Amino acid sequence: MRKITWLLVLGLAGCGTSIEVDSDEDGASSTNDEESPSSPGEIPSDAGLETYGIPCRFLTGEATLESWDEDLTEDDYWRVLYSFEFGTNDPDVVRNDGDLQYAANMLVVNTVTDDESFIVDLGDLPLDAVPTELDAADYPTGNWGDHDYLQAVVNHTYVVRTIDGNTRQWAAFKLTSVAPSDRITLTWIRSPNTETLEVPSACL
Repeated sequence: MRKITWLLVLGLAGCGTSIEVDSDEDGASSTNDEESPSSPGEIPSDAGLETYGIPCRFLTGEATLESWDEDLTEDDYWRVLYSFEFGTNDPDVVRNDGDLQYAANMLVVNTVTDDESFIVDLGDLPLDAVPTELDAADYPTGNWGDHDYLQAVVNHTYVVRTIDGNTRQWAAFKLTSVAPSDRITLTWIRSPNTETLEVPSACL
């Protein structure tokens, strides 16, 4: 239905005040002196700053990683690597120092020489239900008896504790799809607290 906008000028003590009124052809009208509120569930672009001091784009997101194979070159390394710290696999940002790598259907977290990171499989658990405290020794190891390589299983949620020369953080992700030895997609969160696994609820 076509709307007609009228501009009313009111004389108040010699001053003019304008009010825009939208009027439908059938006579219904409404004022436009306030912006419409955000849609339900919509997260403002600066969400997270007030609560965590960190924008939500650095605390939650989605990613796709390809599987490392012998045909990939060092220039392709960004395709198999992801940084939860920066929320990207942009090679100019990550500089080969990511938090997660996908290779031959394995999830790898030791990606640099001074890396002491670990990963655990929580099974089919929602991301917002991950525990705040976690000891890797309480969970099964990977194929080689350690906690830095684990099998990728669709719908499973994993926790990554990144510890290396320049990063200390907690993150968790849920695998939403797995094409073995080809690619994975995941939804992830990063804790705003470097020492405990805190779910960034204000960003979900």
